[in-house]
Amino acid sequence: MKTLWTVIRHNSFLAVSLCIVSAALLWIYGCESMTKSLKYPGVQVNRAELMLELENIISESHIRISELDRQDEFKEALFNIAVLSAESGTINPISVALTLGNMLGFAAVIDNRRKDTVIKTLKTKNNVPVKPV
Repeated sequence: MKTLWTVIRHNSFLAVSLCIVSAALLWIYGCESMTKSLKYPGVQVNRAELMLELENIISESHIRISELDRQDEFKEALFNIAVLSAESGTINPISVALTLGNMLGFAAVIDNRRKDTVIKTLKTKNNVPVKPV
């Protein structure tokens, strides 16, 4: 033990720098980089969790944009029906029924895609194997 202290005393700067380098390497390799969560600002997340949150936010925005598109299509279809009935003076019930049916079918497909995305996200989050569709 006396020999070790003698070596440290004779090479004090080397010993201090060795301690600093060891602490820096321990910090670099041992501590994972963390940042605030996008959804929960009080929670710290790593890079993978942040990317998952970002993908989730992007998919939610796509879903909301498709909902806006669906609403605009519905309004446009109703407007077109109103224009046609105003021009012709009669209402074509078959055309109205087909238009409304097409919109309902389109909405059902969008809802199913949204549900599939939510289910896949939950399965991935819970480490459940996802079967290809």
